[in-house]
Amino acid sequence: MVKSLAEIVVKESGLSTSIQDLGRFGYLSEGIPISGCMDRLAAERANLLVGNSNDAALIEWTVLPPKLIFSAPTYIACSGNTINVIVNNFEFGCDTSIYISSGAEVSLRPAQNEIYGYISVRGGVQTPKVLGSRSWFSGITDQFMVKKGITLPYHAITNKIQLNSAIKFKLRSVSSFIKVYKGPEFNLLSIEQQKSITALAFSTSQLRDRMGVQLVNDFDPHTHSILSSPLLPGTVQWTPSGKLIVLMRNAQTIGGYPRILQLAVEAISAIAQLPQGALFHFKWVV
Repeated sequence: MVKSLAEIVVKESGLSTSIQDLGRFGYLSEGIPISGCMDRLAAERANLLVGNSNDAALIEWTVLPPKLIFSAPTYIACSGNTINVIVNNFEFGCDTSIYISSGAEVSLRPAQNEIYGYISVRGGVQTPKVLGSRSWFSGITDQFMVKKGITLPYHAITNKIQLNSAIKFKLRSVSSFIKVYKGPEFNLLSIEQQKSITALAFSTSQLRDRMGVQLVNDFDPHTHSILSSPLLPGTVQWTPSGKLIVLMRNAQTIGGYPRILQLAVEAISAIAQLPQGALFHFKWVV
């Protein structure tokens, strides 16, 4: 059972913290990005642990986690870039459901090998829906970044409930392969380039955000031009200088660089979490 909305008070905002769900679909033709969780798999795991649906809104943070105070009882779970969850100075492991009492302060101890972390709340964060989604995006929602001192609404629980806190997840190591499909302009590559795209090792650069990730290790420069064409999260653009850019959840909806690859859904989550400098190869989906 639930009662009226309670509040999460943001004591420290963390880095690039926002509210995200699975995304805002059906508006690409209006120039509105999909947005949503950068690591969809980690977000779905956190929601599962507190009994939420996959599309429940949750808190996403980048590298540096927030500190939060909960005004009323609930359950939370954390996944992604997290080693331990600290509730009123007591430490809990990640990937488990944790009962939170009224007034509890929650902080997290981040890992070193992933970028994005998630905090789910029983029933989901109840910020307003805009165009069918609670995902924050500048120009679409009133807020696009969690700031110190703001409050986030949620449904408090009136009684403790039984959750499956014993769910076991397969540990995800940093992958050396990113699974891809051929993109619409793949045939602009020469036969030699088509072979080398999966033979070369790439890594993520420091030029990364929710819009895209630029890769280190340049590919070949080119002079191809195409009409501006639709783009999706996971599209790999080939710039004239030879740079490759992997588009992420807040990617623009059209662009004029050749789209030579398209990441598989799970690969978008994987590359979002790759730390700077981690080497990987593209691998064809079979």
